[in-house]
Amino acid sequence: MQAEISCMVLQFVSEDLTQFEERGGEWKRNFLSALLTSVEQVLPFIVRLLQESFQAGSSAAQAGNAEAARQHAGVVSAALGTLGGFVEWAPMGRLCGGSVVEACSFFLGVHDFRDAALAVVKQIVGRKPNKDPGEVEAYAATMAKVGDALTAAAAGLLATPNAQEELGAEGGSEEYGRRFCGVVASFADAHWLQMSGVAQQHLLLRHMLEFTRHQHLPLATVTLSFWGSLVREAGAVPGPAKASPMQSPRGEGLGQSAAAAAGSGAGAAAAAVVKSQLIPPECCQLLVQGLAEQLVRLPVRFDPEGEVPLWADSAADYKEAVGQFRSQAKLVVRAAAKLAPSPVLGSVAAFLQAGLQTAATSNSAFTTAAAGGDASQTLQQQRALQRQLQQGHMALEADVILLESVLPSLCDASLVITAAGLKEGLTALLQQLMAQRYREPLLVTLHARGLESFSKLITLAPELLVPLLTTSFECMAAVPLEQSGQLPPPAKVTLQWKEDAMARLAMAKVMLNVAKEAPAAFLPHLEALAARVQQLWDAGQLREGEKVALHEGLMAAVSGCDVQLQHQLLDWLLRPVHAKWSAEAWLGHLAGPAEFAAEYMQHEVQGTAVVVGSSPQRWSLHHELQLFERVLRRTPPPDKQAAAAADPQQQQQQQLLQQQQQPQQHQQQQHPFTPHLEWSLLPVAAITRCLHGMYTPDIQARLSPIAAAFTMDPVERALRVGGEREVAKKSEEEAGTIAGHNVPALRYWLRSIREGCYMIVSYAAQHVGSTLWFNARLSTALPQALASHLDVMEDRHLRILLRHGLTPLMVHCPVQARPAWLLPILSGMLPLMHGRLSSRWGQVAAAAAAAAAGAGGQQQQQQQLSDEVVGETLLREVTREYVSMLVEAVRKAGAAPGLPGSSSHSGSANGSTAAGAAAAAAAIAGAPQAAAAAAAAGPAESVVETLWSYDGQAMQALMATAVAGMCWPDAPSAGKCTTICRCVAALAESSHPELELLVLPDMLRSAMLSIVQVSSITIQPEVMHLLRQLLVTWLPRSEPMRQVLLALPHVNPQVLASFQEQLLAQNSEKDQRSLIKQLLAEAGGEQARTVLSAISKVPVANVAEPKPKQQQQRSEADEVRWDWSEAGIAL
Repeated sequence: MQAEISCMVLQFVSEDLTQFEERGGEWKRNFLSALLTSVEQVLPFIVRLLQESFQAGSSAAQAGNAEAARQHAGVVSAALGTLGGFVEWAPMGRLCGGSVVEACSFFLGVHDFRDAALAVVKQIVGRKPNKDPGEVEAYAATMAKVGDALTAAAAGLLATPNAQEELGAEGGSEEYGRRFCGVVASFADAHWLQMSGVAQQHLLLRHMLEFTRHQHLPLATVTLSFWGSLVREAGAVPGPAKASPMQSPRGEGLGQSAAAAAGSGAGAAAAAVVKSQLIPPECCQLLVQGLAEQLVRLPVRFDPEGEVPLWADSAADYKEAVGQFRSQAKLVVRAAAKLAPSPVLGSVAAFLQAGLQTAATSNSAFTTAAAGGDASQTLQQQRALQRQLQQGHMALEADVILLESVLPSLCDASLVITAAGLKEGLTALLQQLMAQRYREPLLVTLHARGLESFSKLITLAPELLVPLLTTSFECMAAVPLEQSGQLPPPAKVTLQWKEDAMARLAMAKVMLNVAKEAPAAFLPHLEALAARVQQLWDAGQLREGEKVALHEGLMAAVSGCDVQLQHQLLDWLLRPVHAKWSAEAWLGHLAGPAEFAAEYMQHEVQGTAVVVGSSPQRWSLHHELQLFERVLRRTPPPDKQAAAAADPQQQQQQQLLQQQQQPQQHQQQQHPFTPHLEWSLLPVAAITRCLHGMYTPDIQARLSPIAAAFTMDPVERALRVGGEREVAKKSEEEAGTIAGHNVPALRYWLRSIREGCYMIVSYAAQHVGSTLWFNARLSTALPQALASHLDVMEDRHLRILLRHGLTPLMVHCPVQARPAWLLPILSGMLPLMHGRLSSRWGQVAAAAAAAAAGAGGQQQQQQQLSDEVVGETLLREVTREYVSMLVEAVRKAGAAPGLPGSSSHSGSANGSTAAGAAAAAAAIAGAPQAAAAAAAAGPAESVVETLWSYDGQAMQALMATAVAGMCWPDAPSAGKCTTICRCVAALAESSHPELELLVLPDMLRSAMLSIVQVSSITIQPEVMHLLRQLLVTWLPRSEPMRQVLLALPHVNPQVLASFQEQLLAQNSEKDQRSLIKQLLAEAGGEQARTVLSAISKVPVANVAEPKPKQQQQRSEADEVRWDWSEAGIAL
């Protein structure tokens, strides 16, 4: 008992001093010195106590004295706990020479004490190296001992009786095995080269391979961190090498053996050899085989109501674990292929052959069952078929993952040249895969992924492109169509129909994914491929979505080619849509929301059900918009590739030069989409305006039978409130496809059309260039459409509009085009959004106060809870998107986010929207000349400066939102608002002094309120930077700023004068921030001090010590601290 108490006292003394003691100065230095001196006696005492107590306990147990054995076991446990406290800080020399590691190594093999011993070893492994020359050798020697101890413990753990069962689910060593492998992974991450020799390293590798091959997935997943550390150390994957600074302390270590083998004068080469030999080729091959065995056991589909392993809590938990293992395994296999290409290729080839055979057997069973029909099968036969299909799915999925992992490494051009037979082996793999034909849809989808994985090989062997694409066309045709592909889907689609459609689409995308990697290989075959696609479409053997995917593949193939070739291909692709979209009859359907609904949202009420018509029209419009989006995505600016090839500095200079010269060269270097801009984007603007107008009261009244189509999707709603996706899907009728005849199908169609229009605008803004910005018709139609009906737009739609529709315009619009493009949007949107967000956040605060007060009955609160959660989540999302857009508005072209430089433009807030429109018309009329003059004048101004010149009211709304937003209880939004305020403050200092009285006092008041809010703790440093910027710059010269500070409790003119003197006398920004924090803590009371201390402690001393007479005159009212929640922001 005394020994156990002694150990506990030693442990508490060590922990109190090193972790919890707050006293400092001479007392702490003396205590630390005494503690360090005691290590020489304490560590040998603990080791001796461990040995004696364990021996005594063993003898007592053999003698049948259970009580004595229990007491001795308690001493051992206490001693190990004490040891864990000391090894965190004790000098490495004491640990190395005090038999500490040897004692831990022994107890790692004792079942009752292995957890405590492993905790001590973990503490040693986590120690950082000491630069003291006397400690370097001790550190390396200690880590070598730890490596030996872990190797011996791994061998003992694997050699225990029934080791597989013990390490498995609900086994006696399940948790310990995972913790042990985690410690080994940490050791490999930092100390692998400190192991005592190559033989010991190989032995530990062999043991870790056994853990990796274990069927218990959580255990195998932990070992992937070990392999990830080694492949990173070997240089096979990007990342810092952590174990390389120190070499093994013994003569047979890797570094010394390699240097001896290479001879003197070859240090760098020897180091490279060491890196490449950290994992032997044989180990890489065995590792890939072990991971392949694991991958083939993992399911492809997860039944939410099906059985899951014992270690998984639910199907979702199991799915997440499987996904995590697959992603980590892919990285390890890719690195192993880079380290040992030929052995790994051999293993993959053998595994691929077996997997393809299993998949072919499953496909044959499916074909036989489909020919016989489901009605002729018994329940037992159906279950047997499902099991066989599952085996085929898992086998082919494992094959595909291996191919996706190894091919990026094996298809490296330099590796193919140096490794003999590598290219031939890869070609054989592809030919083996191309020989397969499947009918079962999931096998077809996996087959498509396998074919795509060889995209990098096509760059090395272009002759393989035609056979690969021929295979993809044939495999797509192997999944037959029930009707002509030019027709919309059936009114009711089965699960089999949907899976077949997904499989065909996956095969159609093979061309696209190969073209992205090897576009040059397509050039000799473009005409033949285009003819083939047209032939399939004319014969009704392609659906709309498949045709769009193939067309996108053709555009990807020519994305880096001559612009004239892109022009020709685009003309051919868009000719059918051009004919339709140019017809007056079709354009009439876009005249307004009512006409649009009459054409695309026809519906009929049949009893309690609603049948939605217009299926062909909806199906066509969806894919037409999809085609425009994909075409714009695959046609970047002509000079993008050249800029990407340059180094970063040259690229930045080239982009600036292009910004200045772009308006002059817009006719010489036209974007391929330029001839199609007006006839395509004007209808897109009309569609956008119609979609926005759908939510006006009169249109909603007309469409009341299909009102559910305008509500949130149950699945989306469930995800926002933490519900189950599958349960939510069953809450309403299955949509089928976007061309379906029910309300859910119409809802999905509306969402796809809306997002498609926004993405078209986004890609056009990013890629097309000056021919878009200086088009008079588009500069009138598109901004008006995007800004239409914002007052009735829901938050979920506004969020998408801000992200994909408006922010790209803000980022890419040139200065001379801003009055035409941005002013119509911002003039109405900024005041509207300020009022909307301020009101909504006020409602959130009121609801929180009512909930705290217990307003309303419990049942009523439960009914409203779901709506409140969804509403507040959407409010946070739309707020973040909006303030992100405002951050772009304060950013200068080519400058860092939120940090504007000095402005060369001097404007005033007296301009009007009418003046802005007139200037916009003048700018468009003389676009190239005006742009050239603006470019020659100097760097581009920010959007905020442009807005300040034309519409002061909108500018004030922007600043008011930023100022108020710092106090909204959403840290990401408040942090961005702080950035905006810093930019506005910089503008006020540099070129816009009129902003001082307009916004800076309120900005200071809001920043002081924000920094003491609990919700703003994570952004406290950013707010403090703003406060320092405001006070250092403006306090000496701005009376309104001084009045804001004088309004604080206990801040009188004398205190303010003392604070200002100390603030300006400080040379360190850190000291200035500390002084500001001290002032706010004294004014805000204990609650404010607690919040301010969350990041760093607040100084205890007062900013200005009041005189005794002043202290006596304080009344009780003065002792009441300022209620920060009542700090008004006058805007």
